[in-house]
Amino acid sequence: KGKGKGNGKGKKKKQSTDANGWEVYKIQIASGSTDYPMLVYNSTRSRKTFLHPVVDGDNCAVYERVKEVIMKEGREGVLGGDGRKGYFDGIYKDGKIGLRLDGMTLKDDVKW
Repeated sequence: KGKGKGNGKGKKKKQSTDANGWEVYKIQIASGSTDYPMLVYNSTRSRKTFLHPVVDGDNCAVYERVKEVIMKEGREGVLGGDGRKGYFDGIYKDGKIGLRLDGMTLKDDVKW
């Protein structure tokens, strides 16, 4: 018992960072959402946050740009529908996740 796939008790995923501390983060747009926060997390899910559409009462330009890129170039979620996902480089520093958005291109063929 407890050895089947998908039970969450298998091997732990190894967190992969480069020499400078950068790692890949997945950003997900929920199916059916228009302006809901986007989930942002690393491969081990040890670092998670949300990217919000409105910050301190102002529209967040980064949110809009990330959403635009994912909707155009991202991949469909596993459940189908209109949910989308994209992969970006990020770094964890001083308790915050910083995303590398220069050029706003998605990582290709990331396998977790």
